[in-house]
Amino acid sequence: MRVKILSSASSFNGVTYNTNKTQNEKGELTRLRNFGYLQDTKDVGPNEVKNYLITHSNRNALVKDKQFHAMISCKGREYSKEELTEIAHEWIDKMGYGNNPFLIVFHKDTANNHVHIVSSRIDRDGKKISDSFEKLRAQEAINEIMRLNPKHEAVKAADSLMEFRFSTKAQGFLILENLGFKVREKGEQIELIKYGSVQGQIPVSEFNQKIQSYQLDKDRAKQLKAILDRYSKVYQTKLTCLFEPKPGGKKGNQTGYRSDLGDFIRDKFGVQLVFHGKDGKRLMVIP
Repeated sequence: MRVKILSSASSFNGVTYNTNKTQNEKGELTRLRNFGYLQDTKDVGPNEVKNYLITHSNRNALVKDKQFHAMISCKGREYSKEELTEIAHEWIDKMGYGNNPFLIVFHKDTANNHVHIVSSRIDRDGKKISDSFEKLRAQEAINEIMRLNPKHEAVKAADSLMEFRFSTKAQGFLILENLGFKVREKGEQIELIKYGSVQGQIPVSEFNQKIQSYQLDKDRAKQLKAILDRYSKVYQTKLTCLFEPKPGGKKGNQTGYRSDLGDFIRDKFGVQLVFHGKDGKRLMVIP
């Protein structure tokens, strides 16, 4: 589960961005709270929501960028609209915005289900809600809600790595990256990095020993080749780039690739195709 604090603004354009999604049937308003008289109004429009947030925020004339806008996303369709909405509501409470007017909008127009949250950085007493270490607190809050401990995740990732067979360091690193970690070799350790901090380490010697013990499973390789040959004639093999969603319909950082064939093989056989490439070099596919 990933959380991202988006840009603050003075105009509450996050409301417009999200209501445009609902009007285009790419999103759905799943929660509207603390909006006073608007709570009981049917078919509340975006201008009414924006005006209410502006009026609420005018309690403090010193703060210019009063919009609070955040996104919480999961991997693929791991969590439903209802589940993400409940997670987002609990997260809002932990971040100190639970008593403020806020809306939650579910988006279904990318490879990963996600919700957007829009509120005001000004509380009911006219004070600015603290944004100290906001990005760090945001991820810590979602970890607490999901009962995730990044250090435990790193241990699990290291254990999972040893269940794979790989013949090069690059392949091993790619597996760890696919498990959600940035990887860095430092001295005699391979560091697993997440949320900007080192969460775990794997001794280089242990990593190298795994590579040296690699033996090709010819029967398994033959089986995988047969699966790919058969279903590549049925499902599209063309790759589609995956990007982080950003406000305004813009594309964020590229997060990977997918294909119809890859989706089918994953769902049918539990085999995940990992696509990897560099500029000027042929794209690799690792099953």
